[in-house]
Amino acid sequence: MSFRFELFSTEILYEIFDYLSSYDIFHVFINLNHRLNNIINVYTLKVDLRNISRLKFDYICYYLRPEQVISLIFSDDDMNYNSVLNFDYLSHCLTNLTLTCLINKTFSFEFIQHYLIKLVNLESLTIAIKLDLIDGKQWEEFIRKTKIIKFNFQFILSEKINFSQNKAILLDSFRLAFWLKEKHWCINYTKDRYPPLSTVPSNDEQRIFYSRYIEHLFLDFNKPIDDLSNYRFIHVNSLYLSGLTLPSIDNIMSIVDLNQIKELNMSHIKNISIGEIHLLLEHIPNLNHLIFKNFIPLFKPPSHIYSFTIEEWKFSDDLNLFCRMFSHVQSLKIDIISLEMMIELIN
Repeated sequence: MSFRFELFSTEILYEIFDYLSSYDIFHVFINLNHRLNNIINVYTLKVDLRNISRLKFDYICYYLRPEQVISLIFSDDDMNYNSVLNFDYLSHCLTNLTLTCLINKTFSFEFIQHYLIKLVNLESLTIAIKLDLIDGKQWEEFIRKTKIIKFNFQFILSEKINFSQNKAILLDSFRLAFWLKEKHWCINYTKDRYPPLSTVPSNDEQRIFYSRYIEHLFLDFNKPIDDLSNYRFIHVNSLYLSGLTLPSIDNIMSIVDLNQIKELNMSHIKNISIGEIHLLLEHIPNLNHLIFKNFIPLFKPPSHIYSFTIEEWKFSDDLNLFCRMFSHVQSLKIDIISLEMMIELIN
């Protein structure tokens, strides 16, 4: 085994290591030969200690060199937090830190700051934090005490947290000049909504949330969509519609530019007529992939749509009719329920 790996360049070994955990790297490759040991000892590690056994933890610590660590993730309610947060031995090498262990613990901001301030090269901090520690002024004062040039952080609110205060007010402390003018950093509240509540200036909302390229856009018309009336999504590749019925064309076009759509998924529209389908497709000239939940017998797809997905095929569906209606199809994804069906479709 060691001889085979001797044939690989250092770059290829690094590519392999990128797919492995820290424990796997040490457990599989350490002490096979001197070259591999030297390569491992200089490889930068992203150490994830979530849900790890004590045995594996000790094994990693035995071989780990502090200067290798560029990212560290903790999440364990049984850890000793006074020792976990003592990062003195990593202070000059750690650039990325994720702490998902604080949400159920009671820490003061001063306690957290005392340990984080020592990480002079920290560039990215992801922290699951209690609601009362989301204070833009406190974090501003902390950042000003550091030498950090680039500081990305994210607050994760536990699902256990309930708060009655207006979510927009929650972000007010991050609308100060330090965040928006000096650092150009914006905070978003993204749960269950788009566009998110954010500190983004209103004149930048369209550029940031609507004009950008969006691979998949999901519109659920079972829920009121009141917050999208000011702008339209103008670069959407795939559109997924859901609802009891299909909304009016004008309603859909007020939300998204249909000229850019390449893929349309209507599998979760419960009641829809063939006329409504054709009317919608007339407004999507560049569509090439269409997704239905079931085969619609009297629907004849336009010739420019050459790719189809039918999520559920029923025994009662007319296969011969389907083959005639979809004779121009180049790509078809469908459940095959018998060998005969597969042969018929191929023919």
